Amino acid sequence: VIVCFSGPSCSDGILNQGEADVDCGGPCAPGKTCEIGQHCNVSTDCTSGTCNSSNQCDGMCSMCNNV
Repeated sequence: VIVCFSGPSCSDGILNQGEADVDCGGPCAPGKTCEIGQHCNVSTDCTSGTCNSSNQCDGMCSMCNNV
């Protein structure tokens, strides 16, 4: 039996290598950004471009909240 293990990646189903949520954000962005409701550290972690004060990707435009 041969078992191969690859290193951490942005598609391994594990929260690792500084990702904001499983397989998204952090070093995976901008290629794999996090969806609404997933954890984030900065707005560029999110597909929506908005990381709220609870560190979750939000669908609300941060500039729109200031109107």
